[in-house]
Amino acid sequence: MSVYANHYSHASCGWNSKIRRLIILVFFFMGPCLASAADSPLLLQIQSSALAGDLRPVNQLIEELDEATLDPLSLVLLQQYRDRFVQQSEAIGTANEASFAIEVITVYQDYWRSALTRTLSLEEAEHRLQDELRKLLRSGDSEFDDSEKIFDQLENALAQFDLGSSAGFTPPLRDLYIWSGQQTRPFQVELTDGKEQVTVAFIEQPLVQGWQHYASLDLVATSGWATDKGLFCLCWSYDLDSEAFRVSWLKHETRHLVDFREFPGIAESQMEYRAKLTELAFYGNAVSGLLRNFANNGSADSTSAHAQANYQVSRDIYREVFQQEMPEHLDAWQLLGPDRVAPAARRLLQRHTETLRGVQIIATGRSSCSAK
Repeated sequence: MSVYANHYSHASCGWNSKIRRLIILVFFFMGPCLASAADSPLLLQIQSSALAGDLRPVNQLIEELDEATLDPLSLVLLQQYRDRFVQQSEAIGTANEASFAIEVITVYQDYWRSALTRTLSLEEAEHRLQDELRKLLRSGDSEFDDSEKIFDQLENALAQFDLGSSAGFTPPLRDLYIWSGQQTRPFQVELTDGKEQVTVAFIEQPLVQGWQHYASLDLVATSGWATDKGLFCLCWSYDLDSEAFRVSWLKHETRHLVDFREFPGIAESQMEYRAKLTELAFYGNAVSGLLRNFANNGSADSTSAHAQANYQVSRDIYREVFQQEMPEHLDAWQLLGPDRVAPAARRLLQRHTETLRGVQIIATGRSSCSAK
């Protein structure tokens, strides 16, 4: 099993067909009545709680909601949430999928549900997950007391059904991705400090896309990830010539790939910080919108590496550009373009690289004078 870092996008390639069909129908019939639906407190709370790995705030909000006043989109999401996390009546998989894969997905969804709602503590939920996987894998031997070997064996077992998988860890929960079919394509990627030749595996049919996808009712999609072995892209809906793919996905994930190699053991929040700065270093005229997205989805206290990095990038870019602290209740980005953001991002990334290299020198006992 490889270490990996995920890249998330909101809705663009992760809304499941059931929700998507319902929402399309609602918008078709209701039209202008839904102009403010995107600002629905329920929608925003589901997204933020999903990224944090804790759905208790969603449950609290639902208890306080007056359903008679909800917009149609919120009513759809409320029913979907209840189907998934309360009644647990949602269907899993299709008849075309291997029964073993369905069993694995069921075990993981039970784990995610209990952990996300804190019905069990995170430790209790993971212990139960490992017990259930041992039963599925028939691994009672002491050889598999090492939890990582359980997940390695799970990936090997899924491969017997011609299924790709990655059973890693995205704090604070164990993660799972399973897919069927993939095609590869090489890319040469320019970063701030050089060029990298990478190979991207484009996944054709994702069967399960991780705990944040599940927690958000499929509104927050994992569009791909980097491992120490390569890049995986889950979203064929990308225009491969678009800025969304070439900058926000490809450069972001390639930065992860380089950091795996250059800084083994780097914290995930630092990896995300560096990858987001890389995006800002190359982004075009819409960079203010990208910064706004980072700021709106950032949290200094979150357990999510993405939320932490969003906060840190927003704070540091504002400090670097304006030489003062970022205001709390103001759109700080509307006047910023790439001419100011890109140089600031490059400076921050370079300083962060120098800091990491300094830490490596100290850790290995080498003097700074001998470092190159």
